[in-house]
Amino acid sequence: MIVYLTRQARFSAGHRYFHPEWTEEENLRRFGSCARPHGHGHDYLVEATVRGPLDAPVGMVINITELKAALQSALEPLDGHFLDRRHPLMNDRNPTTETLARYVWSALEGRWETCFPHNVRIYENPTLWSDYRGEESVVYLTRRYEFSAAHRLHSPVLSDEENREVFGKCNHPNGHGHNYGLEVTVSGEADPDTGMVMDLTRLDEVVHRQVVDRMDHRHLNYDLPEFEALNPTSENLAVVAWSLLKPELGDSLVKVGIRETDRNYFEFGGEE
Repeated sequence: MIVYLTRQARFSAGHRYFHPEWTEEENLRRFGSCARPHGHGHDYLVEATVRGPLDAPVGMVINITELKAALQSALEPLDGHFLDRRHPLMNDRNPTTETLARYVWSALEGRWETCFPHNVRIYENPTLWSDYRGEESVVYLTRRYEFSAAHRLHSPVLSDEENREVFGKCNHPNGHGHNYGLEVTVSGEADPDTGMVMDLTRLDEVVHRQVVDRMDHRHLNYDLPEFEALNPTSENLAVVAWSLLKPELGDSLVKVGIRETDRNYFEFGGEE
């Protein structure tokens, strides 16, 4: 019986992205404000998930105090420090969330005989985080965006009465609105020069152009051709967003998530 256990921890640190062989202008072009000499800071959130067989006599995968202590030991050299390529734990890599997730994984790996790391997630802020799952050099990067849009849930194959029964108040003729959260996950090997799976400037440009700017402050039923004959449920919205992003992000695109409300989340990762 395999059980998964997740523990959260936090640390605060300053950081700076730069490449020593690039000019100041090139660093600023590639990293923007993250290349400023004195850096900036974050309150990082770490989620470490471990897996292992359940120890029946005690009812635990691992004593939570052991995982807590291991995380504290891993994060102590980072907490309250300035992180850049010269930090001894960065190994001449930029202190991106991708780099930090791989570091924390390595600090936990091999510590226990029957318990193993399953996933390490590093939140730089609520709109940017990375996951590392021990897949050699593959890291997962997720960026969160927001847009506001209206929709009406109505299926043309149902009668008006059936639509009201199925969709309730979401079938109101004039529709209603949401502040949608859009989560886009890409994966790949981190670039050795930048420490990133993908240039965030490029990712932001693609997502805004293809999805956010097209849908923000629109009525999905009437303003987007994709929903002329498609009921704009959040399930369909996730599929449509995927179809708009896939041609430009290619195989790096892993999944698209739509957070309709704090209670409702929908995800699509391709046909397979």
